[in-house]
Amino acid sequence: GYRVGMMFAEISVSRYKEAKELKTSLELRKIFLENLRASGKEDPATQKEIDIIQSRIDRCAEQIRKAEEEVGL
Repeated sequence: GYRVGMMFAEISVSRYKEAKELKTSLELRKIFLENLRASGKEDPATQKEIDIIQSRIDRCAEQIRKAEEEVGL
């Protein structure tokens, strides 16, 4: 009952924090790559990495949104 609920809540909170931290670091990486692209030092791999990072950011954002919905934020 209650104890399992609390454990689940704690796991959710730590997952939520991880998702937020990951999203932040992915966003910083994306900014770095976009600056690289803007300075003309990009190659096709840079754009590919930006796209991959963007999809990971979107996944994190979705996890965060779901977690906030669950706790009613």
